[in-house]
Amino acid sequence: MVFFSHREKQWYEGYPTSVRLSKEGRITAFWENHFTSPELIDLIHNEYGLLPNTWKARRYERLYEVYKRYRGKKLTDEEIQEVRNIRKENPPKVTAEWISEKVKELFPGVEWGGDLERIRRMLGRKKSE
Repeated sequence: MVFFSHREKQWYEGYPTSVRLSKEGRITAFWENHFTSPELIDLIHNEYGLLPNTWKARRYERLYEVYKRYRGKKLTDEEIQEVRNIRKENPPKVTAEWISEKVKELFPGVEWGGDLERIRRMLGRKKSE
């Protein structure tokens, strides 16, 4: 991963977590990087971020707020449980509820927009996912 405007920072090596071949015959690589430096984490949040109003951006903002609140601090058992709850409330996969909300917002005439079970089936997920 190269961030040209911040060459003076120490960037950690990333690695691809998967490589996929699209239906159009294109290869897509998904990369994973781990940062522990508060300065780099703030830089990524403040200068790069994620595409606004997307699922990932909303999740990232919620988790970043938790990170800012507790960074550099030894957490109590109660705080650890609070962080776990926030992570559970903000899963890495897009929820059927969020998709339903967006479908109803962007396509108000779509009859299945509020049918969470149908959306879960479309995603190939069980009721609890």
